[in-house]
Amino acid sequence: MSNTVQIPKHFSYLDSFVLPKKMEKSRRALDEHIDESIRFKYFLKLKNRRELHDHLVYKSEDFPVLRLVYLLIWKSPSGTKHTFKVGQSQKCFQRIGKNYLVGTGANTGWLSPAMYAFLKERGGEFEIFYRGFDDKVAKVDGDIEVEYTPRLDTIEKHYQKTLNIKDGKAAVQEFFKNLNFKYVIK
Repeated sequence: MSNTVQIPKHFSYLDSFVLPKKMEKSRRALDEHIDESIRFKYFLKLKNRRELHDHLVYKSEDFPVLRLVYLLIWKSPSGTKHTFKVGQSQKCFQRIGKNYLVGTGANTGWLSPAMYAFLKERGGEFEIFYRGFDDKVAKVDGDIEVEYTPRLDTIEKHYQKTLNIKDGKAAVQEFFKNLNFKYVIK
């Protein structure tokens, strides 16, 4: 596994997912992703934003963009970096500012606990780089100007292919295996 990380042009650093400073009681009920041993923890925190805001739930204005494609890079305690995931979100404050932090959502329900376990054993942080897609694109089509927003799923797939980053549970399991981290995704 190569630890040479190429951040694509037009991506900027947003924040980092880190372990909480202290464990907090979760308001979340038990479900298929959470078992008794981990239900009283928030999985991750945002390194920079946790000191900036006194409210519990992030708002859209707490982030520079609403729609984005993001890149997660694991930065080890020694400073080496490994590309982990490419994702996209129509609502940054929901995906980055909530779902990852408490392990909710279709994808992050299993991903956040896995990232938490990885950081707990290996340390470091998951740096978040982003490219925003809030602007509308205007195109003249005959006698009308049409405004539209780019499709994030197509852009996400482009970066996954360009950066050779696989997606899904099998890809995360492979990432862990390549770094000799034993963890079974639930």
